[in-house]
Amino acid sequence: MVVDYSRWDNLEVSSDEELEQTRNAPVVHRLDPENAEEMQYGNITVRSKRTEEDASPPSTSKAKSKEGHIITETKKEGSEREDHLRLLCRNGARYEKYSWSQDRSASVLSVIVPEKSRAADVTVSLSGFDFKGGTKCAKSLLVEHKPSGTVVQGELEYYCRAEDDDLLSYWEIMDLKGSQKKNRVIRVELNKFQVANTVVMWWKKFFKGEREVDVSSIEDRKGKQTFAEVWKSAEDMFKQKIRHQK
Repeated sequence: MVVDYSRWDNLEVSSDEELEQTRNAPVVHRLDPENAEEMQYGNITVRSKRTEEDASPPSTSKAKSKEGHIITETKKEGSEREDHLRLLCRNGARYEKYSWSQDRSASVLSVIVPEKSRAADVTVSLSGFDFKGGTKCAKSLLVEHKPSGTVVQGELEYYCRAEDDDLLSYWEIMDLKGSQKKNRVIRVELNKFQVANTVVMWWKKFFKGEREVDVSSIEDRKGKQTFAEVWKSAEDMFKQKIRHQK
């Protein structure tokens, strides 16, 4: 009888030891090297770092002409950085040490710090607590980056919410886009204290002593009504409702 050994060619052979190694293989989370990501595990901060071999210069690109010569194309210097800085002061203002922005529900303080700054080196705290309409609020903010000696603190122009789920509702440290010095940005978001759910409080200042922002020209604002106009409109509606009830 002739035995056909060709059927053995496609068999996979593995040992019990190999199967055990496969089952016990570690689960790896790979950080994106193109973004300066950070992950916090207790007291340990893990940050991605792109290598010099993988990183290409941010401001130039090279291409070959028809004759084969190398042509260097340079971006408009600082354009990406300026775009990011404008975003950090949207509906707010920019100062030497910090910028601030706002939307309908929150105000955000952004502080520029040196390259390689880590979240572990940053202190962010609220103080001046009080209760407004049964809601715990705060009136002062401190942001400190100890290695560089950067400190931004002051009394807020308006109260921010400071309940347990609002307290320092959100803060992060991120790269400043387009920065040739590789600066980073500490970004602290504060939830606004609203006197009523239907009323939006647009901040004219972040800290006391700043110049006022013209809230009537805010891009995200609807209707261009002032707080006094909104209040009077609500009062007129209430009076009208009372008259109908009589």
